[in-house]
Amino acid sequence: SSTSPTLRGKFIREVLLCQAIPPPPPDVVTDLGVSVGDEPRTMREKLAIHSENPACAACHRAMDPIGLALENFDGIGAYRNADAGKPIDASGDLDGVKFRDALGLGAALARHASITECLVRSVYRRGVGHLESPGEQPLIEALGEKSDAEGARIRGILLGIVQSAGFRYAAGSSE
Repeated sequence: SSTSPTLRGKFIREVLLCQAIPPPPPDVVTDLGVSVGDEPRTMREKLAIHSENPACAACHRAMDPIGLALENFDGIGAYRNADAGKPIDASGDLDGVKFRDALGLGAALARHASITECLVRSVYRRGVGHLESPGEQPLIEALGEKSDAEGARIRGILLGIVQSAGFRYAAGSSE
């Protein structure tokens, strides 16, 4: 029924950038409220509350600016131009790189220092069906270096993984 820039940003941080986001404090209030007086608020306006609360601010500053880039997509992914009757501001910041919208976020992610290794690691984990063992770390690093040299295309990452010994054999027996 609504979007969650926080969860979207958390997904990008954890799955695409392999960065840990701690869980919220146990007594956190997640109700952002719908309006101020009679005027409805946009999701960006609602989330601004978190940046004012010291217990919430650090994590929300890491997640919300990324997730807000996807605000043009509603809770089921349909494109929209307005939230609460106001134009959507999909601008944000990814580790100091400013962007205007989802396309800008994609470009910032493509240039992020952590993206290739993390993408290889995430796809590898899903492809082999387990978390990598210490013996598989050199394979993941080699796949990341090869992927960087080839322009970090997803097709190359997938081919490298399925052609690897780590994909064909039991965990820890990579070449």
